[in-house]
Amino acid sequence: PDQYRQVLLLRYQYQLALPDIAHQLGRSQEATKTLLYRAVLALRKQMQVLSTDSSTLTPPMA
Repeated sequence: PDQYRQVLLLRYQYQLALPDIAHQLGRSQEATKTLLYRAVLALRKQMQVLSTDSSTLTPPMA
């Protein structure tokens, strides 16, 4: 989701602190912390799926 992308960019690309991210998003610090946590989990899950998909590709049998 876009809100996950936004919170990840603010934290890791722009290196903003949690209070600054919360202010930018108009959320409480606690809600922002939860959003960031969920965004990181979703990204990890997506990366694991992509990693698993690419490792299960096998050449066709001759």
